Amino acid sequence: RRLHGLLNRPLMITEFSFRGTENRSNNANTKGADCTVPTQAERGRRYTAFVGSWLNEPYLLGAHWFQYFDQ
Repeated sequence: RRLHGLLNRPLMITEFSFRGTENRSNNANTKGADCTVPTQAERGRRYTAFVGSWLNEPYLLGAHWFQYFDQ
């Protein structure tokens, strides 16, 4: 909201993710974005809460889920 207020332009949320230590890749997820959760279920809850928190903001055009190592 603060950024939209400064720019007065539509925004897109880009490259966000929640890393999970529980995964099939055996990747410990110790590097990268600073939001690590213990389970895949928690990743889902965090995603739902994060995306749901801005779904009704009229200035947001969309989002991009960034996924690289944790396949």
